[in-house]
Amino acid sequence: MVDMSSKSRRQFILATSVASTAALAGCSGNNDESGSSSADGETMSSEFEFMHQETSDARINVIGNLAESFVSQVDTEVINQRPVDEADLPAEISSDLAAGTLPAGAELPLRALHDASDTLRPESATKVINAIGEDNFQDNLLELVSTPDGGYYSVPIYAWAQLIQYRPSKFEEMGLPLPDSWENILEAAKALHDPDNNEFGMIVGSKRDQFTLQCFSAFALANEARVFNADGEIIFDSDEMIETLEYYAELNQYTPTGAQNYDPINPLWQNGQLHMASNSTFSLSDVLDLDVSWVGSISKEVEATFGECMSTATFDIDDQAKISANEEWQKFLRGGDDYALSNYTDWCHMEPGGMQPVIKGFAERDDYQENEIVQAWSDELVNEQLPSAISSIDRFGFVDGKVFPAIGEITGSFLITDAIRDVIDGADARMTAENYADEMRGMIDN
Repeated sequence: MVDMSSKSRRQFILATSVASTAALAGCSGNNDESGSSSADGETMSSEFEFMHQETSDARINVIGNLAESFVSQVDTEVINQRPVDEADLPAEISSDLAAGTLPAGAELPLRALHDASDTLRPESATKVINAIGEDNFQDNLLELVSTPDGGYYSVPIYAWAQLIQYRPSKFEEMGLPLPDSWENILEAAKALHDPDNNEFGMIVGSKRDQFTLQCFSAFALANEARVFNADGEIIFDSDEMIETLEYYAELNQYTPTGAQNYDPINPLWQNGQLHMASNSTFSLSDVLDLDVSWVGSISKEVEATFGECMSTATFDIDDQAKISANEEWQKFLRGGDDYALSNYTDWCHMEPGGMQPVIKGFAERDDYQENEIVQAWSDELVNEQLPSAISSIDRFGFVDGKVFPAIGEITGSFLITDAIRDVIDGADARMTAENYADEMRGMIDN
């Protein structure tokens, strides 16, 4: 970080809540304001706005510190933060588009990114990615943000993945195989399940929530069970999906009684009542004892897991100076164009474990590993399991390089989790899949 005491103090505005259009008008720059130059000589605005979903005070403060450092180095006077809850991003972007108040840039999850793809400047993201180097990004992630013509909608900033968490000592004691496949996970769940002694085989989600979708998706994608085919047709009633629904319902028999989410995982784990669970990389900060390990993907027909790739994008606004400033900010956050790589460490350490680096080999850096949570991880986890998990991320809305934004409406209506719950409750898997497939077809045809 730059020592601010050695430089003239520049104004820095930190917006800590979702602002109204009127409020934003008071702190946004205009097209004729003076600007500075970026590393490649383009004129940059002295003020621009950055929308993001990191709404906790701690994360807002980290981004604020990074922005202050950026301001001191690049001769930009103001970065206006606009934190927005993830669920509200699509509506916020639509409102901005209608009002003509889109910010220069944003941090977006995949669903919001592809919903808003028509409002973005892919040439800007492609420029930033080329500056950092395509080969420097973790395998597979650029495919999730790619445009049909070979460019990129946005620039990955961090990722997280759904993992299989297990207790190695228990698996060794019982002679159980590594829980890395459909077959091995079910075998272990059966063997570990001992409800009379308050021990359970596994936890997978079964509530009507996102966690259930995450858990189920990992198993479905490994079985090549899809919601769409490559032509965009609904195939939720495929044999592969029906098989996955049946498998998941069977696996659910070895969970604690009642609908489950991630809440009981940590207490049951600490009490020795649970030895395997489907959990995300955000759980890596919860269980720091040495008797825990993770599997990064599930194999059946292919190796896959569910995950998220958060990325930063540039909106297609009519202000090249703001666009250039936002491009420079994106490079700054990742250490591109000779900015400090420690900037990216600061970003990822907003949530160690949950915010997995998207730059190859970055987790091996000393400053990244100088964190008490990261230090508790094994070399195998850092160097093999987590990179493998991130490179195995897949989603129902992506097929053969094509993106189907309608998946957002389907998952947002909880049709997939409703189907899962029905089969868990005893409904016929084929009939359930067919009924929900018809409902999905009706939804996207309207």
